[in-house]
Amino acid sequence: MKSEKSDLDTTLLRCNELHSIITNEVYLLEHDHIIRDLLTKCLAGISFEHSKSIMLLMAAHNYTTAVSLLRLQYEAVARGMWLHFSAKDNFLNKYVGPIDIKKLPPDFPTVTEMIDQITKGPVKGPGEMLQQFKDVTWSGMNSYVHNGFLPIERFLNGYPNELLVQIMQSSNALNIMIAMVLARMSGDMSRINLVKQLQVDFKDCLPKLEAIPAS
Repeated sequence: MKSEKSDLDTTLLRCNELHSIITNEVYLLEHDHIIRDLLTKCLAGISFEHSKSIMLLMAAHNYTTAVSLLRLQYEAVARGMWLHFSAKDNFLNKYVGPIDIKKLPPDFPTVTEMIDQITKGPVKGPGEMLQQFKDVTWSGMNSYVHNGFLPIERFLNGYPNELLVQIMQSSNALNIMIAMVLARMSGDMSRINLVKQLQVDFKDCLPKLEAIPAS
């Protein structure tokens, strides 16, 4: 019988494999140099950085910090999707050119507002996926970000391997969501099909969520 430790190690290996494929086959693709695509790709890169950091922290047994990063990754994905699907040109134009740190452009809408705008847009699926993820994880993610009861209890009593695997699966799901946006941006159907196939090939390290449509 396979041990829990073996399950965790196997999941980490699979996560790193998935991350490498997404980075090399989707993220590093050339896209149009318009501000919408540049900002979307930037948020995708931030999401991938958070995800990779989660895996590194898991390997180092720094579980509390690893779990806390999931909310940062989620918000990066939500913002990236909103930029791609819903942001107005007058918002995007304020991010063109050098940004004065003393006079920052307006901040993004709230997560709730962004999801609402995406859901009301012409493309069905992304907004619903973000909402589904939020419904399942938001309370727990907030507890970790704000050092609430959940991280205190886990720090005192230990982290079940099942929970750690679930966190990594959730991080992978976010990577798949934003990878599909990047694939759409490329206009390359083979890349869109690749992301769809990754959902099948790596179902062992993804949560049981609805399939993510390409459009």
